[in-house]
Amino acid sequence: MTVLFMTSFSIIVAVGEFNGGVALSILKTIPIMWIIVMIIEPAIFGRIAESLAAKFTQPTDSFNAKIVFRILFTVLGMSAAMTLIGDIVGNGFRTKSSATGCRIGHATL
Repeated sequence: MTVLFMTSFSIIVAVGEFNGGVALSILKTIPIMWIIVMIIEPAIFGRIAESLAAKFTQPTDSFNAKIVFRILFTVLGMSAAMTLIGDIVGNGFRTKSSATGCRIGHATL
C-alpha cells in the first residue's frame, strides 16, 4: 500500500494536478514499483529488520514480540526507501534543488 500511495503522491505533486493523464502514468508506474519492492524488501530490508529484531529481543522472548519488532523495522525501512524511490519516479534524477534557499530561523542557507 505504501508503494501505491508514495508513487501516486509523488507523481501528482510533480505534475501539480490529478487528471486522466496522471492516472494513466500512475497505472503504468505501479508494476515497476512492485518489482522494485519485491526485490529490495527481502534483499535489503528483510535482512536489516531481522538483525535489528535480534538485537532488541532476547532468545526467551515470545514469537509475537520478535514478529512485532521485525514488522516495525521492515515498515520503517521500506517507508524510507519508497519515499526516496517515489520522489525519483515522480521528479526524476536531479542534481540541483528547485528551491532557491532554505530558511532556518532568520538565516537563509
